[in-house]
Amino acid sequence: MYMKTLRNICFSLLIISFMTGCFDSRKSYRDIDLEQEFSLVTLKASDLLANIRYIPLETTDTALIANIKSIIATDDYFFVRDKHLYMFDKQGKFLHKISKHGQGPGEYTTLDDCGVDAQHVYLFDSPRSQILVYSFDNKYLKSIKIPQGITNVMKSPAGFICYQDPLIGRKYGEPVPELIFLDDTGQLNKVLHYRTVNMKSLSPFIYAPKFTAYENKIFYYPPLQDTIFSVDENGVIPEFIINRGQYAVNPEDVDGLAKQKDAVAKGIIIHGFAIYDNRLFLYYGNKNKPLMVMYNLSTKELKRIEKFENDFDNLSFALNYLTNIKDNRIINPIFASYFFDKEENKSKIPKSVTNLKEDDNPILRILDLK
Repeated sequence: MYMKTLRNICFSLLIISFMTGCFDSRKSYRDIDLEQEFSLVTLKASDLLANIRYIPLETTDTALIANIKSIIATDDYFFVRDKHLYMFDKQGKFLHKISKHGQGPGEYTTLDDCGVDAQHVYLFDSPRSQILVYSFDNKYLKSIKIPQGITNVMKSPAGFICYQDPLIGRKYGEPVPELIFLDDTGQLNKVLHYRTVNMKSLSPFIYAPKFTAYENKIFYYPPLQDTIFSVDENGVIPEFIINRGQYAVNPEDVDGLAKQKDAVAKGIIIHGFAIYDNRLFLYYGNKNKPLMVMYNLSTKELKRIEKFENDFDNLSFALNYLTNIKDNRIINPIFASYFFDKEENKSKIPKSVTNLKEDDNPILRILDLK
C-alpha cells in the first residue's frame, strides 16, 4: 500500500545521484522515449470510465477537513488524511478520528503519512521516528520505533518499505541505503536499494521521490533518474526506462541551486505517474507547461495527451490529481467550495448530493474504470 499520493505534488527535497544496486531480474523493463514524435490526442473520460458515483463526507464539529493529503479506501471504510486522520463508512458517515496530536503515548507530533491493512491503521510521525499502530475502533495498540532520516513509509504485507534521505548523517560520495525494508517491529530486515551521493556543495535540495501504487503493487521513481521501479520486500525491479535525451541530467553534476532550478525550468523533471487500466500516465514539464503522455503497456504505443475532456459530469478533473486507485476505480475528491466559486458552478452540483453548503467537507467522486 502506498503512502504518498499524486495529489500532493510537492517540491521538498532534491536528491540527485546515480543508481548503483539491488536490481532484481525477475521482469524485463520497458523503454519509453520522450524525444520521439508524438501523436497528440484528446482523451475523453468516457474512454476510461464506466460510471461515476458521489459520496459526500459528513461534516461535523469534530470532522472539518481542510486540505486532503491522501485517501485510503478499504472494502468498508474511507480514511481521509489532512493534518489528522478521519474515518468514514462507505456512505460517508463520519465515525471518528484516529489518534490525536500531542507529545504523549499514542499521539503524533506530525502526521506525515498513514496506511492500513485488514485490521490496523499505521500513522507515521517522522519528527519522533515512530509508527503508531491503532485498531479500526481507535484503540491505541503500540508504537514502533524506526531509524532516523526516513521520509516515506509504505505498509507491505510483511512489514514496511521505507525511503530514507541519503544525506542525513552520511559522508558525501559513499554508497548509502536508500530504500530499506523493516519488519513489523521496526528492525532493519534488508536493504532494497543503494544510492551513491556525489555532492560538491551543501546546497539544499528541492525535489522528492515519487511513489504510487496500482492494485497491490508499489512503484517508485527516484528524483532526476531515468527509471521507474516496482518495489517489494525482496528488492526493486526496473519496470520503465525513460529516455529524456538532451534533457537528461548528469547525476554527478549537482553543484548549486541554479542548476537544479534550470533543470526544472527546462521541463525535464518527472512530476508524477499513475498506472491503471493497462496504461502508464507520465507527467513532466515545468509548471507553466505541464505535459502528460500515455503509454499502453500492451501495445507499447506512446501518445501525448493534448487535452482531457470530461464528458461524464463536466466537472473539473485532472488525471495528475489522482488520489487513490484501487479495485479498478479512482477516488477523486471535490471540495464543496468549488461549486460556489462561480455562479455557474452551482448548477454542476450532482443531483444525488443534497443540501450542500460551501463550508461542507469534500465530496468523494468514485470513478469506475472500464
